[in-house]
This record gives sequence, C-alpha cells and structure tokens, in this order.
Amino acid sequence: ANGSVVTWGNAFYGGNSSAVALLLTEGVVQVCGNNNAFVAIKANGSAVTWGDAAYGGNSSAVAPLLTEGVVQVRGTDKAFAAIKANGSVVTWGDARNGGDSSAVAALLAEGVVQVYGNADAFAAITANSGVVTWGGAAYGGDSSAVAALLTEGVIQVCGTNLTFAAIKANGSVVTWGRVDYGGNSSAVAPLLTEGVIQVCGTNSAFAAIKANGSVVTWGEARNGGNSSAVAPLLTEGVVQVCGNNGAFVAIKANGSVVTWGNAAYGGDSSAVAPLLTEGVIQVCETNSAFAAIKANGSVVTWGDARNGGNSLAVAPLLTDGVVQVCGNNNAFAAIKANGSVVTWGGADKGGDSSAVAPLLTDGVVQVCGNKYAFAAIKANGSVVTWGDAAYGGNSSAVAALLTANGSVVTWGNAFYGGNSSAVALLLTEGVVQVCGNKGAFVAIKANGSAVTWGDAAYGGNSSAVAPLLTEGVVQVRGTDKAFAAIKANGSVVTWGDARNGGDSSAVAALLAEGVVQVYGNADAFAAITANSGVVTWGRADKGGDSSAVAALLTEGVIQVCGTNLTFAAIKANGSVVTWGRVDYGGDSSAVAPLLTEGVIQVCGTNYAFAAIKANGSVVTWGEARNGGNSSAVAPLLTEGVVQVCGNNGAFVAIKANGSVVTWGNAAYGGDSSAVAPLLTEGVIQVCETNSAFAAIKANGSVVTWGDARNGGNSLAVAPLLTDGVVQVCGNNNAFAAIKANGSVVTWGGADKGGDSSAVAPLLTDGVVQVCGNKYAFAAIKANGSVVTWGDAAYGGNSSAVAALLTEGVVQVY
Repeated sequence: ANGSVVTWGNAFYGGNSSAVALLLTEGVVQVCGNNNAFVAIKANGSAVTWGDAAYGGNSSAVAPLLTEGVVQVRGTDKAFAAIKANGSVVTWGDARNGGDSSAVAALLAEGVVQVYGNADAFAAITANSGVVTWGGAAYGGDSSAVAALLTEGVIQVCGTNLTFAAIKANGSVVTWGRVDYGGNSSAVAPLLTEGVIQVCGTNSAFAAIKANGSVVTWGEARNGGNSSAVAPLLTEGVVQVCGNNGAFVAIKANGSVVTWGNAAYGGDSSAVAPLLTEGVIQVCETNSAFAAIKANGSVVTWGDARNGGNSLAVAPLLTDGVVQVCGNNNAFAAIKANGSVVTWGGADKGGDSSAVAPLLTDGVVQVCGNKYAFAAIKANGSVVTWGDAAYGGNSSAVAALLTANGSVVTWGNAFYGGNSSAVALLLTEGVVQVCGNKGAFVAIKANGSAVTWGDAAYGGNSSAVAPLLTEGVVQVRGTDKAFAAIKANGSVVTWGDARNGGDSSAVAALLAEGVVQVYGNADAFAAITANSGVVTWGRADKGGDSSAVAALLTEGVIQVCGTNLTFAAIKANGSVVTWGRVDYGGDSSAVAPLLTEGVIQVCGTNYAFAAIKANGSVVTWGEARNGGNSSAVAPLLTEGVVQVCGNNGAFVAIKANGSVVTWGNAAYGGDSSAVAPLLTEGVIQVCETNSAFAAIKANGSVVTWGDARNGGNSLAVAPLLTDGVVQVCGNNNAFAAIKANGSVVTWGGADKGGDSSAVAPLLTDGVVQVCGNKYAFAAIKANGSVVTWGDAAYGGNSSAVAALLTEGVVQVY
C-alpha cells in the first residue's frame, strides 16, 4: 500500500479527516481508534489525530511530542496514550479518562514497554515489569492499594470496563479498580497465587485459565463472576475463554463448550447444547450473543436473538465451509471458504447485507466490524460496507478511494530472488503480501493475482500455471523448493520442484475446492479442507503420503505442524496424528496413549516434536538426541508449561512461573545449566537461531545459551542486555535485539549479522522492527527507512537499492 488513509462514517467521530487530509496521503503504518476519534502512526514515527476533540481527536497540546518516535498507541473510551521509541509515554484527550498523566509523568519518561486501557484508565508495564496507572481513579487509574504487588514481575494486563487484572511471571494475579466489577478478587485469592496463564473479562467480571486447564472466576456474579453452576466442568481441560458484555464461553480440549453468566447474553446455551459437545474450534461474540465455529465448518449461535443469537434465517448457509466469524455490537458476519459472506443479527446494524449482497458472493478475505457496521476487504483490494450509515455502513462518498496500491523492492542474491527486474512492472503497485521459500518469492496483488521471481526450479517461474494465478489468490505457502496458492474459491494451485510439492496432480480432485489452510515442511504440503480433513502431497516419505493414517485425517483436524520431514495434526478432540519420516517424529506410537486427548499446541525441532497438553504437561517424540527424549527433565514437564520453542536440535519450555526447562542436543541449547540461575523466574519469551537460544525476561534483560558461535554467548554485549530489551530476532547464526529506546544490539556469527558495527550509527534509535533471513538482517525505522547488515550475498548489503529504502517501507520479507 501507499500508506494513505480513507475515512467515512459519522463526520464528528472521525469519519471526516479533511482537516488532516494532507498528512494522511502517504506513510501511515497503523491506525488506532477509541469511541470517537482516531490516531494514525506514520512511518516517520509521527502521529496524526482527528475526530471528536474531547476524545483525543485534537492533540495540539502535545503536538511537539508526537512529531517523531511514536511506535504504538492505545486508547480508553475518551483518551489516547502513545509509546515512543525511547520508552516514554505521551497522553491526550479527556483528562478524567487517562488523557492527563501528569501525576505519574516521571514514571512514564522512559522504560515503558506496553500500555493497556479499559474504559476510563490506563496501565503501563515498564522495562522492570512494574506497573504505572493513571486515569479514572476508582476504575483502575489508582493502583495504590496493590502497589507493592506491582513493582516487578508483571507480564500482561487485562481490563474489563472499569477494572484491571495483572498476570505476573510466577502465575499469580493482582486486581484493582471498581471492586464489584472484579477489582476485588479476595474471594478467590488462594486460587490466583500461581498457575494463571490467561485472563479474560466480560464488562464486569473476570475468568482466569490456569496451566492445569481449570478456570477461576470473580466479579459481578450475574455477569460471569459466579461460575458455581458449571464448576465441575471447569476443573480441567479448558484451553480458551471468551466473554461478551455479560457472559463467558469456555472451549475445552475435547472441543466441547461450557457457558455461564447472564442467560440472556449467552450464559445459558442449553437450547443448542447437543451441538456444543464436540468440534468447537473458535467462538466469536456480539454484545449479548455468541457464535461458535466447529471443525466441520458449521456455526452454532445462542444468546440474545436480536443481536445474533438466532441464525435460523441463514441456517442453511452455516452448515459447512465457514472459516471466520466477525461480530460487532449487534450482528455477525461469517466468511466462507468460497469467499462469500453470510450475515445475521440486528438488521440495521449489519445483520442485513442484502443491499450489497452481489458484492459478497465471492472474493472476501477479511471482515472488520465497528459498533454498528461492517467492512469487507476483497481479494481484488476493494472494500464493501454495510450496516448503520452513520457508523460507516455507507462508504459511497469515498468508494473511488477504496482500492489498493503497493510496490516491492528486492535486493540480495540475484538468482534467489534478490533481482526482480524481470517482473518489475508487475511490482510497482498493488502488492499486499509476499511469501518466500529457499530460492524464490511470490507476491500476492490486491487483484488476487500472483507474481513470482527467483530460482525457476524453486518456484520462481510459475508460467506453467500462470492462467490459474491471474485472480483469486488469497494465500501462499512454501516448502523448500515449491509453492502452493489457495484461491478464494477454495482451490489450490502448485508449482516449483515437483518432488517437493510443486506437482499436486495426484490429489488434484481433492484440491479443486474447499481448502481453508495449507502447511508446508521442507519437502511436502498438507492442506486442511472445509470438512476438517487433510490432503497431502510432495515427497512421500517426508509427509507427502499420509495414507497410513488416512482414516484418522478425514475430519476434526484444526491445525498442522511440521518438522523438516514430518507432520503432526491436532484434532478438535485434542488428539494428535503424525506421519512422515518415522525416526524424525512421523511415528509417535511410543507416546500414543499420551496423545489421545488434551493437546493444545505442537512445536518441532528439525527432528522431533513436543506437544503441550491442557494440563500444562509436555509429551515429546522423534529423534531422541534432538529433543525427542525429554526423560532427563520429565519431572519438570508434568505441569505448568505455557509455551515451547524449538531450534534445529533442542527445545525450551516456558512455565507459568516464568522458569525455563531445556532438553535435546546440549550443543544446540538443550543444556542450559551454565545460565540456570538466571532462568528460574521472569522469562516471558524465547527466540532461537539454528543452535542457540535467547530469553527475554520481564525486567527487559536477555539470557543466552547454546552454540557460542551462533549467538549462545552474548558476553561481548552483556552490558547492553541487562535491561530495556523489548524484542529479539534471530536468523540462522545471530541475534538482534531491539531496546525500548529504539536502538539495536547484535551478537553471534559476526559475518552473518552478529556484527552490525558497519551500520551502528543508524541503529542507535528509531528502530521499530527487525527481520532476518538466513544470514542477514533488515531493520525498519520509525521514519520508514531500512538498514541492512550481515552477509552481502543474502541481503546484508542493500546499497544498490538504498535510494528506494529511505522512506515509506512498512514491511520486509
């Protein structure tokens, strides 16, 4: 895109941006809105505001502070808070709702890494994992009553309308704000001292999921704070909780659903209970109703009939093929695998889309809702709107502006995609996504066409299937040497090395329609169909042939994960099916009894798998020395694991208490004993190179271990990694860390990106994102410029296109 912004809807509430139109013609990379105003962040780090002045639409009082360095914006109902690259926070809008932060200004001058807002107050997490609050005092802006508990260790904050709940690295929860809306959790305090991994809210109550799959609730009883009626069903197996204004829905690992809270809002699902006993993979909400997507692509609805709880009028259209549901306050919109849209609920609020029905029969790839209207983005880059005209349901005034734009710049090894001159004319505008494999690229354009370049044998030449790539492409996935494109009609087109998945003729009939997702490993593809079955092709012994487990893959599959040469499928009932190279995890028979239920996530090294179960335990299989055998740390993996990360030969598990457990090839980071004292608490994220790991702690420090040559030893930059790190990116051999002040620190293989001294002056501030390929890095700065370093043959030297990278870049692939 060209970074321009088009607005429509109620003029006073942000639909009219004419006063700042000149500032919105290019370079915008993100937009944030509250009840009545908008903020746009531009690639140069400046912020532009419009809408109701009292709600933050007028930022003139802080304008000098918003001219550069803004990297994120959050809102309450009537105010905004901007985080800058130096870790400071700027606020404006209604003073009572967080627009005035003068009382805590000294605490917001540096080191802030995240800001959260509820209706009336803000909460900021600092680099030392403490919390600073401001805004409506009674509604979360004053946290003095729990201040001692918020000085360190906080990793996430969740808000209801008028309260906050903070999850700490040790798995405990701290609450404050309006006491009867969940700000007082004393009644369940003993249950919130450890093990909490997620918190979700209705308007006036909270629900916490613990690592053992149980749920704890508190707050206003009738709106979900009291779950005693379903308590026996919430003691284990819960993997996700969703709330609307007054009720909760819990999805269990076996695909069943449990509901509680205000019956009129969906807390009572007894009318559709037989349909919710298995197969549910996602739940979406309006203010007072729910819609559940099942693994077979059907949708079940309940709650307030006027707000989408009754879908009988469109029931025949919701029996299969639904891949996504979006809700606004009063209506739902479902996207089907064929790109069509089905709507129901409050007719004048978006539930009736008959006025634009001919435009919603195909090609829709995304739907977004505001309070009372919807907007659908189509594969050709056009936008269709419906619902309350005053809320954006009528976009006729700007219809001509709702088209796409976007150019592509390439550099690096010419043979492997660094030179796109042969297709340059096709890359001057309209590109919305780029996908790459080991030697080629594919660009999807707003009109649904695909453009390819790079090594012809790797898919850089798609001429054999060119007529099929002229329209309708919505997604592309790759193996090492081939590509697969999903089209809006659910068909799949493949090209590249035939042995690696480029030839799908053997399963062509199964790929002609109904495909909703494609996954690739090094040598094969696996596609999930609308009926939740799986189709595979590519190298037969590397996952392309799933005939040995075909009976288990006909329905119920919700996700597929691949190692280099194998696949593992998670089913809606929490079981796992594996196939591919048997010694690399394709044969899981040794742990089969442990994989029959409860699995919520699967992760791989190159040669082994690790599965997290709903009770927080981990099951491993595959090549023993590369992570398939975790017996040495088995007692530490029986509970409390919330995330697993793997590199080429080792695994890292993060536990709910912030500790880390490692296993696998010692030389690759499977042995972390040298830094063990630093990994007992506070770890919130782990990043990897081929053979090393880097852990970010809640205090902003970084701990590294594994192969010293590939980033496992960070002693040379240790003083720079003691605080303030907000993100770490790894390529094959080196790491790059972004700090809260926008600077970058690098270490690992010097010639592969670990040494950035040649561009050091350009990395001292303003960096907002870093991307790595095999042996090089590219950093996007707040002004839209790009800085590159590492192996020149892999893109580390971008001097040949430097003039094109000085501004306006919004994404690097």
